[in-house]
Amino acid sequence: MGHFAKIIINFLILYAIIVIAHKPKIHINYTIWVNDNVDISYSRVFEVPYNSTFYEVMEIAANIDTRYIFNSTVDPKYGHFITEIGNYFQNSSMNLYWFIYIMRNKPNVHTKPPKSLLSNYGVDNFTVKNHYNYLFWLRTYNPSEDF
Repeated sequence: MGHFAKIIINFLILYAIIVIAHKPKIHINYTIWVNDNVDISYSRVFEVPYNSTFYEVMEIAANIDTRYIFNSTVDPKYGHFITEIGNYFQNSSMNLYWFIYIMRNKPNVHTKPPKSLLSNYGVDNFTVKNHYNYLFWLRTYNPSEDF
């Protein structure tokens, strides 16, 4: 690689660092519930760049807290399909899937969120909002109740 190419690459790296460092940050609450009866629940506030998709939030969370490490498959049309978070796996034979809810208030295990708060989009297809709450719940899919 020539000297000029190295200068250009170093400039681009420096520029990217400056842009990322100055990108405004927001705070979101990310909650995990496991099982229909919410046997497991944990929640944490994360500082993330403004205009982050929820998938980007998941990557940030996984790098900060191991409870948020996840796996997914990728569909070319719909994007990432979450199959595991924190060693809790979906199970299609039991109709057990991850559902994401977008909420203004922090979720309460004693008051299950209504289906109106279910995200209409996959994790790649919506950006998070400052001070919102995002609940990922591993629970049974019931076609008569969910959609």
